[in-house]
Amino acid sequence: DQGSEFRDAQKVYFGLFEELHHSLNTAASIEVRSDREAMLAAMKAAGQALYRCSLELRNDPEVVLAALASFPLSLAFASPAIRADRETILQAVKINGRALKSASHELRGDKEIVLAALESYVWALTWASDALQGDREVVLFALKKQTALVV
Repeated sequence: DQGSEFRDAQKVYFGLFEELHHSLNTAASIEVRSDREAMLAAMKAAGQALYRCSLELRNDPEVVLAALASFPLSLAFASPAIRADRETILQAVKINGRALKSASHELRGDKEIVLAALESYVWALTWASDALQGDREVVLFALKKQTALVV
């Protein structure tokens, strides 16, 4: 039946996740942490493990965005260069507005990025630059989003 198939698939998934978690926590995992394909697959399932990736992979926009899709706060573990890359941050905040929290100071002042973040997470306004927190258009946009959530 479908229930037992689901439970079987779930057991396989969690078994693989435990193996991955174990391999990322062993000294021999340097090779695994640098394996782009393996880590890209891992990020899709457990983005919080981004901090275990090699520095090179934490500087790879595709790996970082895959991590973000499964764990909204994973951007904090990305390289400073990624957190300052406008295109990557714009994609990141469209996936989850909470990504604005880990964006560079400069990008927190980018109106397009802040509005995109507010689209999915109205409280992202708290991480916007002071100038944008006082910007009429931005504040009205956030208020409209907040009102839409209440209604």
